Amino acid sequence: MKKIILMVCVLCLVHLRIQAQGKEQLQVLKKAKIGYEYVFGTWTAENEGETHLTYLGKFHASNGKTYQVMTSKWLWGLSKRATNRILIFDGQNRYLGNYMVSVADDLPYKMEKGKMWFKNTEECPNRSLFSVDLRQGVPEKIFIECSKGAGDEYVFEKG
Repeated sequence: MKKIILMVCVLCLVHLRIQAQGKEQLQVLKKAKIGYEYVFGTWTAENEGETHLTYLGKFHASNGKTYQVMTSKWLWGLSKRATNRILIFDGQNRYLGNYMVSVADDLPYKMEKGKMWFKNTEECPNRSLFSVDLRQGVPEKIFIECSKGAGDEYVFEKG
């Protein structure tokens, strides 16, 4: 019985955090300040965590739709875990879904003409030559290259 109560409490907290993140995302979309990182909350071992949101920009795809891209880093839990996502919205600030990426280094740092660009890292020194093209619309899967032909594939999770 205690396990069930604990599970219900955890699910309620997660649901409340998701709602709060939605409000935070809308604030960032309304400001539309490209490249600025907004920080909501302060991580401690006892709280819900800390959210970092960065608006990368808006673009028009060849399918006639307008999309907006934002990155999200949520630091949470006793050991300060991170959940990293590339968030996709339509032109009216409606959440469409996300790509959940395994590490913050796999988050793009800028958008340019409908392409997401990535920074080099020690492990991935050629990444600045690589981009993910969204000009045809939001793909079901994206591949983020680390080195020639090697990298990680991420699936778009609809919202």
